[in-house]
Amino acid sequence: MESTQAETRSPEIVGLVDGHCYYVSCHRLFEPRLEGRPVVVLSNNDSAVVSRSDEAKALGVKMSQPRSELEPLVRHHGLILRSSNYTLYQDIHQRFMRAIGSMVAGLDPYSVDEAFILLTGMNGDLFELGTSIQRHVLKAVGIPVGVGISRNRTTAKLANWASKKWKRQTKSVVVLTEYERLRKLMALAEVGDVWGIGSRLSEHLNSYGIHTALQLADADAVKMRRHHGVGLARTIRELNWEYCIGPDNDGSPRKSMTCSRTFPSPTSAFSDLSSSLASFAANIGRKLRREGILAAAVRVFLQPARASIMTSRVKSETIELLSPTNDTRVLIEVALICLRSSYQEGVTWIRAGLMVVEAIPEQHYTPDLFAPRARPRSRELMKAMDLINRSSGEGTIRFGAERRNLAQMIRRQYLSNRFTTSWTELPEAT
Repeated sequence: MESTQAETRSPEIVGLVDGHCYYVSCHRLFEPRLEGRPVVVLSNNDSAVVSRSDEAKALGVKMSQPRSELEPLVRHHGLILRSSNYTLYQDIHQRFMRAIGSMVAGLDPYSVDEAFILLTGMNGDLFELGTSIQRHVLKAVGIPVGVGISRNRTTAKLANWASKKWKRQTKSVVVLTEYERLRKLMALAEVGDVWGIGSRLSEHLNSYGIHTALQLADADAVKMRRHHGVGLARTIRELNWEYCIGPDNDGSPRKSMTCSRTFPSPTSAFSDLSSSLASFAANIGRKLRREGILAAAVRVFLQPARASIMTSRVKSETIELLSPTNDTRVLIEVALICLRSSYQEGVTWIRAGLMVVEAIPEQHYTPDLFAPRARPRSRELMKAMDLINRSSGEGTIRFGAERRNLAQMIRRQYLSNRFTTSWTELPEAT
């Protein structure tokens, strides 16, 4: 009776399309010799693993494994390393989403390699539909994908997890529209495999005796909400086939925004930190204007290197703006004021960042009668700068306080070409 009741709770059909080892697949598009070979993509500054091919997984490579531990695999097993190439990934992402969107009733991109799809009302067998999406994306873009289909986002994520875990048996497509099948799968999935359940929350749930997704589904949602908030309660309800979690792109603006970098080598120079933060402020200013929001409070943080003997604590300073803004000039000034308050002589710093910790929609902002007036023609100046930089390339016009090239801060020893966005780096046919 309970299963029948749960089965009728959500009439929606929701799917998740996920690119297999997406970053590695992007490289393989233009380097066919990488097919069938163990490949990993490294994070910024080539510090740790962020994407692994199946062959690399078979060698025992773990996600977030430090680069320093990979040398034996490179020498003895032919492991291939690639630096992150975000320009390439983002361009392929746009093609990836267009290909998926042409096949479904609704599309909600979730990350660079994942998208939720709405299939409610579409005719035909759902497994065949998932397979058609898979074939179309592979043909149009060249990226292999897994497809999970169920009644809501949480269970679609779980179906997608199963499509990857048992790839050979499922052919990377899993459809869960029968409640008894869902419960069988939940009995096999650890609670940490459920969407939104991180490692810390998993530890808390384990302490209650909840180790599997099925045990979480059978937990008391009201009690869990009291202890861990509404997010966990919604997850429990979705595991019981209610529809609780909708699209994130509901029109509400972002509440925060961050730009940060880890330096290739520790620095103690104030000039290095100031030029980096000025570049971060310019980057954030562009994003704020693009999204039509204003920064109301800004924070700067500095992380000391482990070898620093002067301090081991992150230093930060926050300033609330009397007049919210997206003017790069103001953001740079505020960032440098925060830096002067946080900076400590003799300390070597390994990371710095600028955060907008409070933001408001520009269209809904009413200026404070007693606040300082905005700089004259601020909007026109920023609009002109953005237009020139869009048409002639980022950094064509910049402020003197900025770094000449922010990419110089990133160490990328195994960088591939920007095959789809740079005339000078197009692949050559031989």
